[in-house]
Amino acid sequence: MWKFLLMTLTVVALSDSARARFDCQVPERSPTRPTSVHQLRPEDVDVVGAIGDSLTAGNGALAKTPLGLLTEYRGRSWSIGGDKDFSSVVTLPNILRSFNPNIKGFSTGSGKADGRGARLNRAVPGAFSADMAKQAKDLVQRMKDSKEINFEEDWKVVTMLIGFKDLCDFCNDKKLFSAENYRDNIQKALDILHQELPRTFVNVVTVMDMVPLFPELNKGLICPMLHRYLCKCVTSANNDVQTEIQDINHKYQEVTNELVNSGRYDTRDNFTVVVQPFMQELHVELPTQSNGEPDWSFWAPDCFHFSGKGHAAAGEALWNNMMEPVGQKQTSWQPGVRAIKCPTQERPYLVTSKNSK
Repeated sequence: MWKFLLMTLTVVALSDSARARFDCQVPERSPTRPTSVHQLRPEDVDVVGAIGDSLTAGNGALAKTPLGLLTEYRGRSWSIGGDKDFSSVVTLPNILRSFNPNIKGFSTGSGKADGRGARLNRAVPGAFSADMAKQAKDLVQRMKDSKEINFEEDWKVVTMLIGFKDLCDFCNDKKLFSAENYRDNIQKALDILHQELPRTFVNVVTVMDMVPLFPELNKGLICPMLHRYLCKCVTSANNDVQTEIQDINHKYQEVTNELVNSGRYDTRDNFTVVVQPFMQELHVELPTQSNGEPDWSFWAPDCFHFSGKGHAAAGEALWNNMMEPVGQKQTSWQPGVRAIKCPTQERPYLVTSKNSK
């Protein structure tokens, strides 16, 4: 029987005064741990982890100048950060901590992947999809070695987002960064998680549509210069090459969906992988100011990485995707507008392909 505690929190991202509401009924933790991932409630999640690149490492999240982009603000990372709590910093772990305050694995503060505060945030700035298998192995080993984690019994949520560097270097080696190789690389990482991790729910976030993004964020003098440094293939290419990169970008999204939807990772009841596509059409819903210009407060000083406010919006959007049935998930994102979605008595679980039916 569900016993509900009504929690009403007003969320204020530290980097901005924009507010989002959290009005979710929070049930007591299950008296016995669920054995099926398809009956996994938010309050039953014990551990969070993540793999990826600089967006997951939190580069520049609290930066005021371009030099601050070198700092990895892991505690603010949208998918794995755990600075402070939900009332002041919105991230996926902090949302989950509203259901279970004893969650482990989230990163805090700033520092490199080998720093003490990184914990199970194994993301490395500049990583390619080919690096995901190594990160997956590292994540698994750290979970096994942790004295805080009951490896066999604890329920885990792991999030992966990768592909930006592959796209940014595509024009330098089209074969190396083909959609086929991208699929093979993320498959290797997911295969490791599938083979090694019991009781795990994996989020795979599809890489955003990058080609239309950069022109909209090319402001002033600094951002265009940094964009050419960060992603020359996209920002400095002619129209034909940009069209080719956008096609590959869409193929990355397609092969991600095909791989996960193939059923390869639904072979046992205590593990699943779910595509969370909220970034897929990011360019369609870029936040704007009243004058129609992009709202720069969502971005770090390079106008590409997320600011603290951008991380908060991404963390909220990831959570909302996790609440939406497979086949009915939002594929576009309007940061700062959408409210947090709640589990219901009819649908109390993290959503999987099987419990969506």
